[in-house]
Amino acid sequence: MPRPRLLATLTLLCGTLCHAQALAAGPDPAALFDLGLADMEAGRFETGCPALEQSYQLDPHPGTLFTLAECEAKRGHLADAVTRYDAYLALVATLPPDKKQKQGERLKVALAQRDRLGPKVAELTLVLPPDAPAGTRVTRDGAPVASAWLGTPVVVDPGEHVASTKAPGGPVTEVRIKLGAGEKRAIALEVRETTGAPTPAAPAAQATEPSSGPNKSVLIAGGAVAGAAAIVGGALIGVSASKGSSAGSLYTSIKSTPPGGCPSFSSPQTGDCATLKSDLDAKSTLGSTGVWMLVGAGVVGAGTLVYGLVGGSRGAASGLVVTPVMTADGGGVFARGSF
Repeated sequence: MPRPRLLATLTLLCGTLCHAQALAAGPDPAALFDLGLADMEAGRFETGCPALEQSYQLDPHPGTLFTLAECEAKRGHLADAVTRYDAYLALVATLPPDKKQKQGERLKVALAQRDRLGPKVAELTLVLPPDAPAGTRVTRDGAPVASAWLGTPVVVDPGEHVASTKAPGGPVTEVRIKLGAGEKRAIALEVRETTGAPTPAAPAAQATEPSSGPNKSVLIAGGAVAGAAAIVGGALIGVSASKGSSAGSLYTSIKSTPPGGCPSFSSPQTGDCATLKSDLDAKSTLGSTGVWMLVGAGVVGAGTLVYGLVGGSRGAASGLVVTPVMTADGGGVFARGSF
């Protein structure tokens, strides 16, 4: 039997294990069983299943528990059905061989039904915080949850469920949980307590007093932009130098090979001359862009430094806006704001 359903099974078996030799005076369990079975076969599950449940509570017989599981399955209460099938299988396992044999096809049906319905239900574990006050009440879908069930997976039907907590003297705190078929969730519940007298509000002058220091977000953003621009600019200049070196080597090779040069770069180029022109163009573009990025990094860095030194007197209204600028001839960073 799966461990998450062990507690539910043991709870249902308690009536069997503790059953007295003589039944107390009250409703006839056999009559209740017949009534529940008749209603179930007629499709009146809302009256048939409770009658079977009452019959089982009065006389915990394996056949009654099996029939109750069948009734819950037919009326669509899948979680209740799986729990009852589990309890029935556990109860049959405790019977002597001769009585177990009398269950006949019920045992096979219960095993098949549990395996079929198991993937269609969900498991929900409700966990109270360790510091929850004594006497905290927990409910699930409006029904009280005993402390023994807290922290233990419970089989529930798929769909939305509502769990609530209420500490002594505290407000009710609710959480809504939506579970899909086969889903397993553990929910850490929140417990709110009364906090006593409210804390006095701060004077209006303190509440409206502007910040006395520069905005840290602006400083961080400015530093990050300046650093990134410097890194990118340096990298572009390095690539530009590499392109220049390649172009120089290629130019020397072209000069030493007849006819000893390339046509004017204003004309279409082929072969090594086309490669030379491409390297020279890349060197120029990358180098120019890298220089502009370094200039932009210096501008942003200086602006951020100035803001950090004098921006505190302007309060939270001070700000820095940084905008990257790229053109066909190069690029950079445009900074504007109040310092």
